[in-house]
Amino acid sequence: ALFSQLSSHFPLSCFMGNLKGSCRSKMGVDDYDMKLSLQSQLLSKILNQPNMKILNLGAVQEWLQYQRVLIVLDDVDDLEQLKVLAKEHSWFGNGSRIIVNTEDLKILKAHVVQNIYHVNFPSEKEALEMLCLSAFKESSVRDGFEELAKKVATLCGYLPLGLSVVGSSLHGDTKAEWELQLSGLETTLDGKIEEVLRVGYDKLPKKHQSIFLHI
Repeated sequence: ALFSQLSSHFPLSCFMGNLKGSCRSKMGVDDYDMKLSLQSQLLSKILNQPNMKILNLGAVQEWLQYQRVLIVLDDVDDLEQLKVLAKEHSWFGNGSRIIVNTEDLKILKAHVVQNIYHVNFPSEKEALEMLCLSAFKESSVRDGFEELAKKVATLCGYLPLGLSVVGSSLHGDTKAEWELQLSGLETTLDGKIEEVLRVGYDKLPKKHQSIFLHI
C-alpha cells in the first residue's frame, strides 16, 4: 500500500518482494553470482528491462547514481541483502528513498539506517476490517458472522497476511462453512500461525494459491 501511494512521485520505482532467504547458499551458485543475480533483479524491475544481465557489482551505482528512485526492499533477513542492493547513499540520485521492511532490528542498526519506524499490529477493529475485505469484499462484518469473524481474526493473531489468506479462503462460504473451518483451525493449530496460513491456503482455488506461494 505504501509503495502504491509513493511510487507515482518518483521517475523510477521498484518493489523487491520476498527477499527472505535470497542470500542463503544454494547448490551450484557461489556468493558472487548470487549477488549479481540480486542486482540484476533490481535493475530489471526498476528499468523495466526483463532479464537484464550485469557483469559486476558496481552496476546499481552505474545505472542509478543520477536517478531519483523509490526502492522498497521487503522481508529482508540478511545484512548482505542491503549491502548488495543499497550499500551507499551515493548509489542513488538526490531525493531517492530506500524503504526496508524487516523483522530484525539488528540488520537496520548494522546498516546505519537513519530513520527506523516500528509498525504495530492492527487493532481488533482494523483486523476485522482486513478480514472482511477478503471474506466479504466489504469492510464491515455481515449480520450473523460477528462472533465467527472475531474468533478467526484472533486465531490469525491479527497478522495482515493471515487475515488475507484465511479471509480469502472463506469468501462466499455460508455461516455453517465458517463454523466448520473455524472448528478445524481450533483443533489443528496448536497455537502456530503457520498452521493458520496453511489451512487457509489449502482451501483456496488453485488459481489463487499462486498469490500466496511465499508463505
